[in-house]
Amino acid sequence: MLVGSATDEERMMSYIEAAGASGIAVYEIVNKGKIARDRVTQIGEMFENMGAIHSAVVRMSDRGRTGTRYFLRKYGEPVIGDGGRLVLA
Repeated sequence: MLVGSATDEERMMSYIEAAGASGIAVYEIVNKGKIARDRVTQIGEMFENMGAIHSAVVRMSDRGRTGTRYFLRKYGEPVIGDGGRLVLA
């Protein structure tokens, strides 16, 4: 496959897979993949409906802003602690 010939869906799934158990934020996919935010959201909803991923609105630090992150199902449901912080095992 030639670089740049992957579909938005293929690129997005590769980013989610590469992120591992900590998942990946929507804004990171937008920036890495040069995919419009509304398209990322649309694809994320499609993947979630297919059962491939989980999504959650979380923060990565105590003072960070919340945002949507996508996680592969193989890592299970994301655990969200007090204040919306993602809890990593």
